[in-house]
Amino acid sequence: VRTSNIYVVDNMTGKRLFDEPIVQYQTGEFSAEEVFEKYLPNVNSALKELNKNEKDLIYRVGTSLPFFIDKNDERVFSDNLLGFFMNIVQKYQVNETIVEVLKANDFKYIVVNLNLASIDKTPEKSLERKFITFMTFLQNTEGIQLIATDRILQVDDENNNLRYQYGIEGQIHTPGTYAVYQIQ
Repeated sequence: VRTSNIYVVDNMTGKRLFDEPIVQYQTGEFSAEEVFEKYLPNVNSALKELNKNEKDLIYRVGTSLPFFIDKNDERVFSDNLLGFFMNIVQKYQVNETIVEVLKANDFKYIVVNLNLASIDKTPEKSLERKFITFMTFLQNTEGIQLIATDRILQVDDENNNLRYQYGIEGQIHTPGTYAVYQIQ
């Protein structure tokens, strides 16, 4: 069945004609959760946590993941260019105080697009600098815990055996697209 015009660009052209997980879902081979895992590995546990309590607020930074969050129109605050975050940083300066401000405003989770900085095409790279500040805050602050990501790191264990694990900091094997943090 021909569904579109095909111009042979490379040997992957035909493989991009159909989106395999969607076809598998439509034929009943995959459940919705299995499709989510194909697109965003390790995401189902994060979505279960985010949807556990419909009163918990979510701080969103540049990701479409909230599309799958219950009552996302009421619970998700979007700060796609990190303007809100930078205002808090300028006002409170201390990471632990910033966490307390987020908690005082009833935020329980932070959902972030790991590729947000890549959209910054300006010569100043201001979004890239803000993103580095934001990620440094997330990684180096007590009371914020990573609960899910699709970034895969290369790790050497105590016997110098190479293994792979989900994480943010370290030798990146697969860059990933999202991270979900919980404010404790």
